[in-house]
Amino acid sequence: MDRLTSMCVFARVLELRSFSGAARELGISQATVSKHVQTLEEWLGRQLLNRTTRRVEPTQDGAAFYARCQRITEEIDDIRYAGTRESLQGRIRLGCATGYGGCYLGPALGQLMVDHSGLSVEVVPADLSHATPTHGVDAAIVLDHSHFAGLLSRDLATLPLVACASPDYLARRGIPRIPSDLIDHDCLIDGGAREAVWRFRMPGPAGDIESDVDVRCRLASCNLQMLRDAAIGGAGILLSPPTLVMDDLKAERLVAVLQDTPPVPITMRAVYTPDRHLSQRLHGALDALSMALTSVASGGHSPAVGMA
Repeated sequence: MDRLTSMCVFARVLELRSFSGAARELGISQATVSKHVQTLEEWLGRQLLNRTTRRVEPTQDGAAFYARCQRITEEIDDIRYAGTRESLQGRIRLGCATGYGGCYLGPALGQLMVDHSGLSVEVVPADLSHATPTHGVDAAIVLDHSHFAGLLSRDLATLPLVACASPDYLARRGIPRIPSDLIDHDCLIDGGAREAVWRFRMPGPAGDIESDVDVRCRLASCNLQMLRDAAIGGAGILLSPPTLVMDDLKAERLVAVLQDTPPVPITMRAVYTPDRHLSQRLHGALDALSMALTSVASGGHSPAVGMA
């Protein structure tokens, strides 16, 4: 068997943690997938994968070999697609946390798919509770409050936020006039944390300054749609991407607050390991994704609607 093909098959088995999944995706039989992996193990003289009835996990040798496979296949893709940057080709795998990032990433990926019909993207959950959210992916998409020692990063876009609540909630609890008023309010938090710090831009004698507020969390979830629905139901104040609540602001189901001291925008970044070869395909895809994210963010920001 061609060793390069076997390496690509092995890498896909490991990424999907499944022989059958790799077979379906690659359009070959599961027996052929097993043969490719077996051929590599015989050639190397060591076991690459631990197989169970439910899952496939790499051995220590398998994890090291997988990293080498990635670099080799990316170099080959660079050669194959050299000069085709205008129309990206091939496949990338991104890790992404839910919440604010997911809200913006979906529309941006849609634009990316339209502009580059030869590009395939797989997005998998990124576990930001671990030190290396880049395991098994080309890059992880994170927000600026996420810091990971030993990883490289590049900024993709600055994303606006709007603070809002339902008219019913504001009638019951009052309208916050300055960020520190939020201490006495119920807040709906992205990310599942029991505590959160919201950052606002306030006027100062020498220009705008940033002010942090420790808000009280009544409901925390990584599902922003759930938080939006809870805000409409009167549960509290939500810090949301404008794209998610634009129609609700227009229909006055939600009302924007703290317009004179708006939330500080967040920065979306791509992170990857220092030894990770930033292939031409991935580099081009991140460039295109950055442009798409910026377009989505600028088109969706309409905080002046429904102002309290």
